[in-house]
Order: sequence, then structure tokens, then C-alpha cells
Amino acid sequence: MAVPLSQNLRVTLPVERPTTRSVVFPKSPDFPLLLINATLTQDLDSHEILVLNFAGKVNDSGKAVVSGDPVTFTWSSGLKTATFVGYVHSIKPVTVEENSTEVYCVSPSYLLKNTDQKIYKNVTADAIVSKIAAKYGLKAVTQRHPRVFSSVAQAGQSDWQLIRSLAKQTGFALKTEKTTIYFMSKDKLASASKLSAPYFYAEDISRTSRLASAMGTIYNFKPLVSDEAPDMFGATVDRVVNGIHQTTDSPISTTHSANPGSKQTLGAVVPSQAYLNGEV
Repeated sequence: MAVPLSQNLRVTLPVERPTTRSVVFPKSPDFPLLLINATLTQDLDSHEILVLNFAGKVNDSGKAVVSGDPVTFTWSSGLKTATFVGYVHSIKPVTVEENSTEVYCVSPSYLLKNTDQKIYKNVTADAIVSKIAAKYGLKAVTQRHPRVFSSVAQAGQSDWQLIRSLAKQTGFALKTEKTTIYFMSKDKLASASKLSAPYFYAEDISRTSRLASAMGTIYNFKPLVSDEAPDMFGATVDRVVNGIHQTTDSPISTTHSANPGSKQTLGAVVPSQAYLNGEV
């Protein structure tokens, strides 16, 4: 039986931390609307997307933001502060009843939308990514790929389309974050992500309690792992979910055997409750 988090002497419960968030449109410093919430999405092979939801509407065109305007969004919790920098992509129309405004923003990698006519000769994929990033003043964090292309033609493609194509050809992961483009093996990117990933603890307590509030905002977590393997062209394979026991730090795992003939299980893996409780 797992020891409750509140009784685990190896864990120090966080104290309540003040949180702040702010958004600045440098070309519209007097932007009058109140920020309600923000959603930042980061996916492989995609730009960072920030959706800002404001209360009300802008009636004065002089205070409105338009596509292409720069934006800086900053949020903090305790001692940790993070910043998103990018550009306004579009503003979603809303109805009168909603009385809100949604502003869609995209990371600086959006600049790679520009098309070009160019031929790269005797070069590796990572070198091409570095050259393209430097053209826009972006930083590139790359891993050298062993394949040397005798010729890579960019015939009217955008720079973003080209590096996405290179990622697919080499099997490397392409990720953008702020003003940095990451191009490296998926294993290396996953290892780097794990080192900086936050840790959360699940505890069976009321979400209205002061202790629950101090622990964070995750009240329920149900992992689902697909049967389909995208890296193997949709092949159906067994899945093994690994983890660390919350009190002993010993490795734990659960295996889900793929069953292509059963529609009830195909497409999702639900680890056993014993696994989630750290009992196996």
C-alpha cells in the first residue's frame, strides 16, 4: 500500500505561491481589454500557438491589434517565470452575446513561412536547419545527422516546409520554443525534456481543501496511450508504460497487449489502478 503524500517524509509540500500573468502588445501599449485566460500549445513539427482570451471588445481601432503585431506574454508562479514572444496571427470574431475577444498568436518560427528558391549541396539536414534559422536571427539547437545529402532543392517551398520535410526524412524531431528551433533525435529531445519537466503528485483529498490548493491545480490524471504506433506507420503493437514508485523510487511498469480484433480496447491504454497507486 502506498504511503499518502501527506505522510511521505521524503516529499516537501509546496507552499501557496502567488501567480502573475501579463500580456503586452508593443504596437498597442494601451490595449484596454482584461485578460481572462491563456492557452499555450507546443507540439512537435508545429509552431508554438498562444490563444489569449480577453473580456470585452475593442471598439477604438487605434487601440486594436492586427495580424503581424509583436506580443509578449509573461507568467510566473513563485520563483519561476516564463515568457512567450511571438506575433499576432489572427483575431477570432465573436458574437455579441459572448462579449469576448480571442487573439491567436504564433511563435517567431512563423517567420519561416517565407518561400525561397535555393539548392543546398553536400550538406547534412542539421546544417540546413542552422542556415535557415540564422537567416531569421533565430537560434538553432541541432544534433548532427550522419547522412550527407548531395543535393536538397527548395523549389518554391517555405523554409518551414523544408525543415519539416527534413525532419520526416531523417526521423529527427523538430520543435520550436520561443526564438529557438530544436532539431535532434527524438530520444535526445525526450531526455532533455524529462530533465526540465515538472513533477506532480496525485493525492485523494478534497479539491476545496487548503492542502489541495497548495499542492497545485491537477485534481485528476488519466493517462491514455494509443495502440497505434505513428513511428511505425500505424502498426499495432504492445505498449509498456514505465514509471517510478512515488515512495521508494523503484521502477514500475505495466504492459498492455494490443488486441486489433477488439474494438473495445483498440486505441487506448488505461494503466491498472494498482499501477497508478504505486502498488506494483
